[in-house]
Amino acid sequence: MFKTLCKKFGRRFSASETSCEDSSMPVRSFGRAKPKLRLSPTPMRISRRLFTTALLYCISTACLAGDLPMPKVAMTKEPIVQFLNRFEKLGESKNFDLIADMIHDEAIFRFNDGDIVGKQAIRGAFEKTWAGSAKVERERFYLTDIQVLTIDAKSATATYTYHWEGAVAGQSFQIRGRGTRVLVVEHGQLQIILEHLSAFPNQ
Repeated sequence: MFKTLCKKFGRRFSASETSCEDSSMPVRSFGRAKPKLRLSPTPMRISRRLFTTALLYCISTACLAGDLPMPKVAMTKEPIVQFLNRFEKLGESKNFDLIADMIHDEAIFRFNDGDIVGKQAIRGAFEKTWAGSAKVERERFYLTDIQVLTIDAKSATATYTYHWEGAVAGQSFQIRGRGTRVLVVEHGQLQIILEHLSAFPNQ
């Protein structure tokens, strides 16, 4: 500890480990011991702002280096529901970059016309769908009846009813269906690793 403090304040460390010499002063030898600066045994006073800044820097550096785990996601029902609704809300912008971090790299999106595997393929499917619905007016896509089925430290599952509403050439439409999502914690945040959408029976 003394060695670290000596280096920090530009002083040479003494082998006694209880003192350090001021390197800013010229060293002279007159047949007597070199002057030493004794470290006070009382704690050094550091401003609260400086201490907080240093502490946050050390924590963030350790997390990035892998020495400490990243902050955990609150795996409770409320943040799971918020995540599901936020995904739909951001999707209304028809900008995949806004939802890309919410989808796992190896995710599977399962629809009536087949499976889409991997984030890049999912991006292509979303952008194709958005391009095809460019003429839809007052478009909305939202979830209801969300039921969080399971939650553990690293994953969660939920089911819901999805709604797609809008109008084409003045004619309104409304489409409903069932959905299931499996979420996992990846790099300290929730991501969709499976989505399965299907129609209700007899529809």
